[in-house]
Amino acid sequence: MVVARLFRPDAAGLCPPADTPERLIDGRPWERLTAKVRPRLAAAEARSPVVDSAPLLDPMVGAGDVPAARDRLPPSRRRAVINTPLALALHRTRRGARTFDPEPVAIAWRRR
Repeated sequence: MVVARLFRPDAAGLCPPADTPERLIDGRPWERLTAKVRPRLAAAEARSPVVDSAPLLDPMVGAGDVPAARDRLPPSRRRAVINTPLALALHRTRRGARTFDPEPVAIAWRRR
């Protein structure tokens, strides 16, 4: 389902928008705002594991072979690919159900 969606011409619209210059803070205001938190941030970064910050959908959007591009991703990135464009919700089902019922599963495409 996600792979088929990434084949569509408007797949680039699933990527989050980049910050625009008018939304950014720089110079002195930024220095004042961050001076207090910089030491705490450095300590937290030193303790944190390495995080893959590469753009998530870029390897697949516009790829000639989206399934192959997806298959080259590690499992954690594949899960994130599903969670980025889709909003999944599981609604209540009848009590004591022993088989899977797809009816309470709601899938919606996220909008930017």
